[in-house]
Amino acid sequence: MTLSLSPPALEGTIAVEVSGHVAGPYAGSLLGDLGCEVIKVELPGEGDTHRGRNPKYEGYGPSFRALNRNKKSVTLNLRKEDGRQILLRILETADILLENFRPDTRSRLGLDFAELSRANPKLIHCSISGYGQSGPYRDKPGFDTIGQALSGMLSLATDLEDPQVVGVSVADHTSGIFAVYGILAALLARQKTGRGQFVDTSLLQVSLAFIESHVADYLNGGEAVSRENFPRGRIYCFVASDHRPLVVHLSGHQKSWEGLVNATGRVDLLADSRCA
Repeated sequence: MTLSLSPPALEGTIAVEVSGHVAGPYAGSLLGDLGCEVIKVELPGEGDTHRGRNPKYEGYGPSFRALNRNKKSVTLNLRKEDGRQILLRILETADILLENFRPDTRSRLGLDFAELSRANPKLIHCSISGYGQSGPYRDKPGFDTIGQALSGMLSLATDLEDPQVVGVSVADHTSGIFAVYGILAALLARQKTGRGQFVDTSLLQVSLAFIESHVADYLNGGEAVSRENFPRGRIYCFVASDHRPLVVHLSGHQKSWEGLVNATGRVDLLADSRCA
């Protein structure tokens, strides 16, 4: 992303982030990249889980810094009434609340959008949950790999005979991006209406969104997509003679095939009927 020298797009906007792990903090850092003033709220004595990832950094390790750049910090015990009241006072003048509570936890803390918007009608409230605001999994804890697995995404990213995690928190990070996408839309809508909105995203919803074309094909009577049939005729992965993995992506275009055989010195394959 290239940023110009003009004032950042979200300069003068204040976001209060009450979240931990990856999805919420990543969304907060993206808002900060755009010039938003982000105030991160953490529990005393505990803080964000990433503070404990590498003890030698004493709570300020590389992963925590990466996910929490551009932020200010405050410690509030939201389990106590005085801590909640301080947060409510901060939210009275904030533009954005970003949190990743389970819906039932948020309600117990008195942080539901309907209540908050009475004190601050312009507040945009973004909730990142595991499985959304309704349904049988509503109040269950959510984690990146579970969101991938429940949606079916993980079956497309791993060998089911030898399953492995992907190696990057895809659902967490993309949920953070979707959250910012919704927040930016809500900020634009607020310019027109003068009122904030509730922005809802979840690990499961985002994982499903990334495979929506596969789901649509299957539900309309198509073949279920798998790792084996998805790239058929276009993408080839194998280990080369130097024992390093190689991927060839032909994009379905004849010129890609011609480029490959020219690059490998096998132009004879253009006339080979097996490759027609």
